[in-house]
Parts: sequence; structure tokens; C-alpha cells
Amino acid sequence: MSRTFNITADCKPSLHYMIDITDRLEKIKKMIDAGQYFTINRARQYGKTTTLRALAKYLIQDYVVVSLDFQLISHKDFAEESTFVKAFSEAVLRKVGEGAISAEIRRNLQELIGDGQKATLSRLFEILSTWCRISKKPIVLIIDEVDSASNNQVFLDFLSQLRGYYIDRDVTPAFQSVILAGVYDIMLMIIKITALGICAKATRKMRACSHLTTARGIIRSLLLMILRQSFVWI
Repeated sequence: MSRTFNITADCKPSLHYMIDITDRLEKIKKMIDAGQYFTINRARQYGKTTTLRALAKYLIQDYVVVSLDFQLISHKDFAEESTFVKAFSEAVLRKVGEGAISAEIRRNLQELIGDGQKATLSRLFEILSTWCRISKKPIVLIIDEVDSASNNQVFLDFLSQLRGYYIDRDVTPAFQSVILAGVYDIMLMIIKITALGICAKATRKMRACSHLTTARGIIRSLLLMILRQSFVWI
């Protein structure tokens, strides 16, 4: 089959004409080797997914690569912590080969899938940390289409766990690197989700207010809360 120029979805070397992106992959690998957690955000059709898929193959000799796509996790899965943990665990087990994940870690993830009470983010990250400790190779987590998680508090909680383990990585085993890719800047997503949650609280409080000055005070306080929570992710 002859190759063609592609303008939809990702490019596949066997099907489409492509430029050599080895230099780009080498630059990204240097960031990963340095243990950086970072984001890749560009508009559609700029080659994010193509780059990430090529990167996963490029890293395979030195790292265990967990490459996930959040658009394959449904909106309902993001609604609650337990459903997200189950969906995330299933995605990891689906994407990682038998040789890269021990029987113990596989069994623990399967327990999260089967038991809703155990399916918490804290327990998930305990398992992931153990995996990072016993793995023969450092583990790199890549998440494409991270924008699919927008409007969900669970996603903020997930980021908090990543950030917490990143900060403690000198004493607690953690991912070698985490790459979050999407159309929108991760900080804008954080501010958006935070603002939506705070505005919902404001609406409830204002309904209970009988005085306009009280309502204005609540709005002013809530705006300050939004600004204070607009922190840098890592």
C-alpha cells in the first residue's frame, strides 16, 4: 500500500508520509532522564499523539512506558473517585504487558477493580509506588487527551497525588517522569475546575442570603479563593 499525506488523527509511518522526529524525541528523552514531570499542549493536528506514540517506542529499551488515553475513559468514570480508580487500573492492565508488571501489582490492581470500597486514589498510588520500587526499569507515565478530564474534581485529586509523590520522590518511589498531553494548558484546566466548584458553593450560599451586601462579600471571598488555589502544578 502506498503512503499518503495525513491530516486526521495520528500519523502512522507505514501509512503516511512523515518527517524525521528523532531530534524531538531525543530532547524529550533528556527531560525524562532528568526526572521531569511536564505537559505538552498544542492545538489539534500539531502531532501530539503521533509524537507520544513514537516516544513510547523510543523509550522502550530504558523504561517501562505506561501510555494511556483519557478519551477512552468515559465521563461517568470521572464522576466519582472509585469509578475513576477502577477505570484507570483497567487501562493500566490493558496497556502494560505481562513482563513489565509483576503478579503482585497485577493482583492488587485487579482488587481495586473488583472492590469499590478499596478503590481510592490513595490506595491506587500506594500500589503504583510499590510498582515503581520493584520494577527492573524506571516507569514513565504518559497520558494523552488529558483534556477529557476537564470539569472533574477527581482529576484535581489525581494531580494532587502525582504532585505529592513527585515532591517526596527522594524518599518514596514514584514515576520517573509523567507527561500530560492535551489541547489546553493544564493550569487553565485547574483554574476552570476549581472555579466551577467554588461558583457552585457561591450559588448555594447566595440562595441562603437575605442581604445584598452579604452576597457581595461572599463573591469577593470566593474570588480570592480561586486566586489562591491557582497554583503551579509541579
